[in-house]
Amino acid sequence: MKWYAMLKDVFLSVSMFLLLAGASLAQQGIVITQKMVNLDSDALQTLLAEKDFDDAESTAKFLFDLPFEQLASALKAQDEGQQAFTMVMYMQKQKIRMDMELPIGKMTTIIREDQDKMYNLMWTKKKYIEMPMKQMRDMRQSVKESMPELQNMPDLEKMLDKLPPEAREKALEAMKQSGQMQQLQQVQDTPKQLAAKTGRKREINGFACEEWIINEDTSILAFWVTLDKPEAAKLVQEYSKVLSQSMGTSKDQKNAAKEIWELVPGSIPIESRTYNYHRMPGPELSVALVEQIEEKTISSKTFELPEGFEKGSMFDMMDMNPGKKEWD
Repeated sequence: MKWYAMLKDVFLSVSMFLLLAGASLAQQGIVITQKMVNLDSDALQTLLAEKDFDDAESTAKFLFDLPFEQLASALKAQDEGQQAFTMVMYMQKQKIRMDMELPIGKMTTIIREDQDKMYNLMWTKKKYIEMPMKQMRDMRQSVKESMPELQNMPDLEKMLDKLPPEAREKALEAMKQSGQMQQLQQVQDTPKQLAAKTGRKREINGFACEEWIINEDTSILAFWVTLDKPEAAKLVQEYSKVLSQSMGTSKDQKNAAKEIWELVPGSIPIESRTYNYHRMPGPELSVALVEQIEEKTISSKTFELPEGFEKGSMFDMMDMNPGKKEWD
């Protein structure tokens, strides 16, 4: 908290106490360390080879029970340049930082709600990209306003299925190049959702967890949630809303699908898996596994730009090459 005027002498001592107390509380936060892996349709084929599942539910059930290490190995076998990665998330009030170890090197995202800004840091280039969160919200609003026109378009999958294989591939490639594919994939009606607790329980990285399965229109999700960290869960829920808004992915329809913490109040997902079986050009699986949750004091410098970084552009990020990089 910043103080912009001196109070009268009679309140000076009280003011100083509040100032110090506020500064101390501002240092408290949550640190979450998790491993993540994303498998595209090609990588999934190595796991589903010689398997004959009748529907998406059977496929998802099989993939949801595979060990994380097996998923990471399948990804690496499909493409040496791809791998599972670690993300460390630091959270304080109105501040979020995410450090990610990626094949292209260390990447950091800092969201400063108090400044209404987001920064993406490229450590190998010592550069950062700055974007006002208002600009991201405006972009999201623009997409939202265009949805009525897009929703009147014919079903993409049915339309493409009518084309010969060669023509279908050309159409897909043309849509990717023009950006229409991404735009169309963002357009969905209010999602249908069926959520249920399976009754299965297990301990994951020291957390007592129970499993929930959620079926939506185009995906199936599995969550192993814990109730061991209620205070941390409350903070994570608040930060997740900020993150969704800043990324332009918040669900604001009246009948939007519920998040896991709405279904299970006071919970934190320790492991989450999403099988998107309707994605084009093929299904995908994304997995996040929490290794550690710490409630601790975090330095304010954690949420500031490091010294020696220069302002860059999206071209700098596009020019980054895969490979293991040194962290500073």
